[in-house]
Amino acid sequence: MSKLHWSVDYTYASPLAADKSQEKFEGEFNQILVGALSTSPVDFNAGTKTHRYTLLPNFWGGFKQGEEQSLNIGQVSIKRSLDDGNVWQYTIEHENTTSGEELFLNFSCDNKPERPLVGSWQIRTENSADGSYSSLSLTGACNEKSDGERDVSVTTASGLTIAAGNIKDNETLTCNWALFDILPLLSEEGSLDHLAILDDLEILKNDCRISPLEDWIFASGSVQHTLSGFCVFGRGFPPTYWWLTERGEVAVMSSMLATYVLNERSD
Repeated sequence: MSKLHWSVDYTYASPLAADKSQEKFEGEFNQILVGALSTSPVDFNAGTKTHRYTLLPNFWGGFKQGEEQSLNIGQVSIKRSLDDGNVWQYTIEHENTTSGEELFLNFSCDNKPERPLVGSWQIRTENSADGSYSSLSLTGACNEKSDGERDVSVTTASGLTIAAGNIKDNETLTCNWALFDILPLLSEEGSLDHLAILDDLEILKNDCRISPLEDWIFASGSVQHTLSGFCVFGRGFPPTYWWLTERGEVAVMSSMLATYVLNERSD
């Protein structure tokens, strides 16, 4: 079984006994990913794509209690389809089953390598709390300013507008979930800068860039996969690590708190 790359190796934080190797982070990670990679890849040029990922916590404190062995804390579904106007329509469903939080995102991106956001976007969050704070709906927009910069804001259903920040005229505004398609489309040098990433369509991170990492040979028995690595980072944006298959599908993404492991794909 393949050893984990340093960018996604959180086995040191496992609370499970050392002799239960298949129940530690590495064992669960490998089991999920091997199962997904054994299925047919999605056609790179397909007009409709869906990828689903399992969330594994990088740190276990407060996530799992008692005899619970599975580290799975949720899942995310990333659906997108190309419409007649050459625009990608994205639908994101993110569920953290441990915290009881759910996030639903709808947004559109031009069919360009940088996947720039176009039009308005919708955000809906829900949690397991009772009362008026159990859900929130927002609509986001990007507007041109007189000085050439752009203004990003979100508005609540009651009409309260909250400023998210400004974008320089040389920056491309995109969303962190569009990175699942931006990374496979990078040029051979594998780097990209001048990105303004709207994290979960709410929090603007300016001056972001993408840089390549070394390849990672992920092996399962006699089958090997060469995964291409990338790091995405920027001002106020902690590094995230991304690993792509030979066919350009994101197999693994590791953020500060959780690692997303591919479990299903379809077109």
